[in-house]
Amino acid sequence: MLRANLEPGRCYVGDGGYADRSLFDDINDIGSSYVIRAADNSVFEVVEERLLSQEALDAGIVRDVLVRLEGAGHLVRRIEVQVQPHIRRFRNGGKPIDLIALTTNLDPALGCQELAAELIALIYLQRYSVELFFRAFKQLLGMRHLLNQRSEGIDIQIYCTVISCLLIQIISGKKPNKAMRTMVGFHLMGWASEEDVLRELNKPDNRGVQLRAREELWKKLGF
Repeated sequence: MLRANLEPGRCYVGDGGYADRSLFDDINDIGSSYVIRAADNSVFEVVEERLLSQEALDAGIVRDVLVRLEGAGHLVRRIEVQVQPHIRRFRNGGKPIDLIALTTNLDPALGCQELAAELIALIYLQRYSVELFFRAFKQLLGMRHLLNQRSEGIDIQIYCTVISCLLIQIISGKKPNKAMRTMVGFHLMGWASEEDVLRELNKPDNRGVQLRAREELWKKLGF
């Protein structure tokens, strides 16, 4: 889908370790740039190691290198970033991750503009913020299932849900979640009473307990 809709003068940011590296060539040939997370098992040949600036070190960059990536027709810049340890989920389970590798063509040696390593890492970080927005858009706001396919109907659904979430936050002082929004919807449809809504809004927040349990898990894993 991405290959069929490529345009020049764009920067494509992705989180997939694409097995077909020819996509990188297509983006590069059309006159665009990319910042895409590399697969953990990527095979590459080092062409040139880069010195890291103090700004890059402060941003968690541990390596900036020009490589020849297997399956790609052009040289690729690889930037490795130290991140807070987290569990990355796969179909066959989870794996602790504390380092991510980014592939990009944002480098003068590759025919693109010069961009510092820490700024490339920032581009990828901002992509995660976009992902969080769409996650909230689909899950919290309930936009995974549209009640109407017309643009006017979609606007109404968005406005009503956003207003509902704002009222929940103003009244309860808590961050709205899907259960709260659903309960308000049940109340408006006559399926739940005001007491049911207040009971849901006043449920104790056990997020601190969950965070402490997560910290204990990291300690057991040796991080």
